[in-house]
Amino acid sequence: MSWSSSLVETCPSDFNSFVHCISMQNVSSVPQCLGSVYPSLETRLFVGIPVLVLSSISTLLNLTLFRILLFQKSFLDANFRRHVISLIISCLGYISVNFYCFLPIVLFGLVIPDPWLIILASPNSSFFQTIQYSNVAIAIDRFMIFCSPKIHKSMLSHPSTRYILLILPWFFSTFIVIHSSVIGYYKRVNPYTLKYTYECTKGGIYESLLFIFGFLWPSFMFSLYLIIFILICVRKSALSMMKRSDLLFILQFFIISMLQLFSSLFFNFAPKVMGGSQWAGLLMTFFSTLNSMNNPIVMIIFQPRVRVSFITIARAGFIRPVKLRRMTINTPMTDVRSRNFRTRASVIG
Repeated sequence: MSWSSSLVETCPSDFNSFVHCISMQNVSSVPQCLGSVYPSLETRLFVGIPVLVLSSISTLLNLTLFRILLFQKSFLDANFRRHVISLIISCLGYISVNFYCFLPIVLFGLVIPDPWLIILASPNSSFFQTIQYSNVAIAIDRFMIFCSPKIHKSMLSHPSTRYILLILPWFFSTFIVIHSSVIGYYKRVNPYTLKYTYECTKGGIYESLLFIFGFLWPSFMFSLYLIIFILICVRKSALSMMKRSDLLFILQFFIISMLQLFSSLFFNFAPKVMGGSQWAGLLMTFFSTLNSMNNPIVMIIFQPRVRVSFITIARAGFIRPVKLRRMTINTPMTDVRSRNFRTRASVIG
């Protein structure tokens, strides 16, 4: 049954009845194991409005950060800038699924049958994993600057290896989602509990693997930044030249890794603790959407040039074109030494 049938002719004009009518028109297309009782309009608004507001804020923050980096190329070193832009694109892709799939189902009771629902909702998984792997790639990149500067410099000097850490997150996330979907493990939006879910699917190895990855990668990131911090403190020569901005850089990614870990903890354990309550659906989507805002918020807080540019754009209403003032804040540098050479590596630009 097509979910694009004319609704105006068959449903009443009263909004509450209209939403209920849409929900019931294609009820046979929804797998019975997902549920049987559609939520009330009050429940839909309770879940949908906060997600709509948060998704809009996340989109605004990420687009503004992208705009800043697009016109202020000197703010970050070229390699780090590429990673941040890749992260922004994955965050915007992740949020877009809320707008074209999740919110129409939640707010208006739209029922999308399989396989269209699977096709439309699956990017939620791929973009979420890309965000996670992109942050891991940034952690590895920064770790190499401190611990293997020769290898890092060699990687960036060759076009064939320069984009490895940039491409791998997209490759792995796309491969995992496509392969898991082929074997029957895919994501939907449950129209009864109003949340993204893997219910009514056969996970196989991926059910355990994605659960492990949700804790493994944030913990791995945290460990890398902890090692960087220890190395900076141990090397007295580096410590003597270390600037406050170096520590702020490490702190900002400590925060990102901890927020990702918290988001994974909540997504995996909230359904077990809260069951199918409306709070579970709201909080799961709320915190996963909040995860897409971590990067722009942290950069605005900890990087003065980004913060000043953001304030300038905000004063212009985020829409009007503004001329961003070029700031002359020196790029923080960390002195990285080995036995045979000395190099100065840019940390955050």
